[in-house]
Amino acid sequence: MLETIPGVTSLEDNLEYGVQERILGLTNKGQSLGLSILDIGEQVRSAINGSIISKFPKGDEEVTVRLKLSENEQLTDMITNLRIISPSGVSFKLKDIIKIDEKLPFASINRKNGFREVTISGDLFPPLMSTSQARQFLMENGLPEIAKKYNVSYRFDGRDLEQKETFADMGTGSIIGLLLIYFILAWVFKSWSRPFSIMIMIPFSFIGAVLGHYLLGLTMSILSMFALLALAGIVVNNSIILVSTIERRLEDLKNKNKNKNEESVINESIITGVVDRFRPVLLTSLTTIGGLSALMFETSLQAQFLIPMAATIVFGLGITALLVLVIVPAMMGISNDFSKFIRRVRNRG
Repeated sequence: MLETIPGVTSLEDNLEYGVQERILGLTNKGQSLGLSILDIGEQVRSAINGSIISKFPKGDEEVTVRLKLSENEQLTDMITNLRIISPSGVSFKLKDIIKIDEKLPFASINRKNGFREVTISGDLFPPLMSTSQARQFLMENGLPEIAKKYNVSYRFDGRDLEQKETFADMGTGSIIGLLLIYFILAWVFKSWSRPFSIMIMIPFSFIGAVLGHYLLGLTMSILSMFALLALAGIVVNNSIILVSTIERRLEDLKNKNKNKNEESVINESIITGVVDRFRPVLLTSLTTIGGLSALMFETSLQAQFLIPMAATIVFGLGITALLVLVIVPAMMGISNDFSKFIRRVRNRG
């Protein structure tokens, strides 16, 4: 089945076979003669390996006399005609009192966590088949049926297991990172709700990254996930500067127009802040996108593994470059409306 996967090479497994074995078993005749497998085994071993019958000194050395079958009899496979002596002293041919089963054993049996296992490994050609695609291919082409038929279990190791472990670690790290970003923003802006107006752009950047991979026919890889974390930082930076600008405009307008309606002051500060930040956000985003676009369309082999990273940042930043000027101000307006609603409820209470 693995050989049918496009782009798979160097397939091998660790199920190595050993030398041919012959398993001796007693027949009914052998049991009636009072013989046992142990008795027969000792006589066969003595015939092949020899039995020491005497030792005597010769000069400074000790000479051992060993009696065994001649090499010609061993090489011509005469073991079945070997004479076995029964407890009563009568000899019989080996083939008359035993049955011989031939077996090709394994050279070694590998175990993990107490269970026997066989490892099948190979190399994938990424342009034709990725790790996740190869796994899906196996699942759709009979691997579960084979496991059920022969009552075995299976698991995916190698790059698939490494990716799972990496994604799990990155998931934990991402949660910790997002919490740190939230608490730092809450401390800087002295507000528990303001960080949400800034961090709202992170999911939209992920949408842009996924869209970029889809349009370019790429697969989300570990480098794509790393790029997503970097992209989150870039998007948050744009949002922080925009929010800071809007809040400065809000303070200036409050000081200049103390008698003016609060709602109109907030709306005017949001509009002027977006206008002020429009050109810087657009320029910084375009320069980053332009710089990484060259890498994204690079055809050299050395740059292929970096293309998913470049696509993540380019498309994620391209989607959020304009959305940050719309969604962040909208979230600030919603946040202010929600704060006023809470104050009204408290005043009525």
